[in-house]
Amino acid sequence: MSAAFALGAHHLARIYGAQNKHIEPIVALLVFAAGFVLEPVRDAASALLQDFPVARCNLLLFGPPGNGKTQVFRALQGLPFRVGEEATTDFDTQSFYVRAGASNTKFKVTVADYAGQEPYTILSDIAPKYFFGGQYSRKIDAIFFVADLFPLRLDKSSNLPLSDDALVAASGDEGPAIVAERIRANMEYFNPWLLQVLFTKVWSQRHKPYAARLLINKIDLLRNAVETGRLKVPDSHSPEEFALQSYSGLKDLLDKNCREVGIRSFVCAAISVKDNSEAIRDILRNILERRSERER
Repeated sequence: MSAAFALGAHHLARIYGAQNKHIEPIVALLVFAAGFVLEPVRDAASALLQDFPVARCNLLLFGPPGNGKTQVFRALQGLPFRVGEEATTDFDTQSFYVRAGASNTKFKVTVADYAGQEPYTILSDIAPKYFFGGQYSRKIDAIFFVADLFPLRLDKSSNLPLSDDALVAASGDEGPAIVAERIRANMEYFNPWLLQVLFTKVWSQRHKPYAARLLINKIDLLRNAVETGRLKVPDSHSPEEFALQSYSGLKDLLDKNCREVGIRSFVCAAISVKDNSEAIRDILRNILERRSERER
């Protein structure tokens, strides 16, 4: 039993004992015994509080259909890549815990995915307030904008997505045109009007997101196409540099929107959810570490 608790027991016994000298030893004994009974409870409660989530991160995935949002959704949860994963049909959230920063802060991360072909799900008034918050007090902490380089194509016989090799091979001599068309379609989806509505939906005077990332998915397919000679990039560019350059217009647009609403951390990265899902989790951990350091 701690010295502080023993001292408290002594003073409590003296208070009651001042009224009745016979009760002082009894009170002292009872308080002393209670210390042994309650101390494990107190220690357990202290340990529970130390492990209780002290920070929250609501992370929104945003982008057109077929570009890998659901796979990013799985990767962030530590789930393996799964071919033929069904797309999200409405609005879905999952929560998990991540420790980050020198202080080992425990974050409760809630990730939201939605049907990319139906952005009104999150841009209209029907968007779930438990995740987005209200007009004057938003709850979104981070946004992952997910774009890609190749369209989703299905095998005609199985109706499952083509394998990487089959998709690259199917591109044939039209590889450059297919990639260019896919980038154009993504840029059309991320149009200035839609982004203006989105940033209005996630910003409020009381709370705004503290980080945004533009993730360009399927860099593994681009490498494959370049290595097999089906697609050429400028001699001075790597596939990653080509991907970042191809989306420079979107990067500049998102950077402008972020600065206008006060989001200080914006980065663009080329990713492969299939080949390196750990890199997706590293991006999240980096965001949380920076947030943890700012709150210390």
